[in-house]
Amino acid sequence: VKINGNNVDNWTHFLHNENMQIEGTYGAITKLLNLNSYMYAIQETGIAHLMIEPRVQVAASDGLPVELGSGKLFEDYRYIDSLNGTRNKWGITKASNRFYFIDENNKSLNMFAENGVVSLSVTKGISSLINKMPDYIGDINSNHFSSMYDKNNNEVYFIFKYGDEIKSSITFSEVLQEFISRYSYQPNGIARIKDRLFTYD
Repeated sequence: VKINGNNVDNWTHFLHNENMQIEGTYGAITKLLNLNSYMYAIQETGIAHLMIEPRVQVAASDGLPVELGSGKLFEDYRYIDSLNGTRNKWGITKASNRFYFIDENNKSLNMFAENGVVSLSVTKGISSLINKMPDYIGDINSNHFSSMYDKNNNEVYFIFKYGDEIKSSITFSEVLQEFISRYSYQPNGIARIKDRLFTYD
């Protein structure tokens, strides 16, 4: 617990059972994301489910439930996908019960839900737009592509920023499960303030 006025920052000290190494072959961790009470690690070419303090209830001889655990903060991890990922943390956005991201390696705009990763660029017919992406768009701090979720309208906004080659923003409706709008403007970003979205230059 971090307490104001402490001489030592407890958030910088980790016990042996409070850290875990995942597969480095899938690249660096771009973002940690909590979705539906599950923690996911999104890497450059993979998505892992992190099992944090799992508990199992068993019935004792007296009929009362007993909850068992290992005492570890991070119990284990399991890879949901080992083909898709992203280097762009600004392009990852969480919606109601799923999240969206762009995969620079496979040049696809993806949705992650209970059934795994779905390529929206293929299923919704916008591959021609995504295929115009440069082969390399930067590191984890690159913001050539950004996204934001509008929970009032259940819409996801995606902004492409590749100079003069691509100047467009598109909107995906979670209700219709379709892309519903394409805009010619290219704002520098989108910000959420009190459940309202604002674009800025």
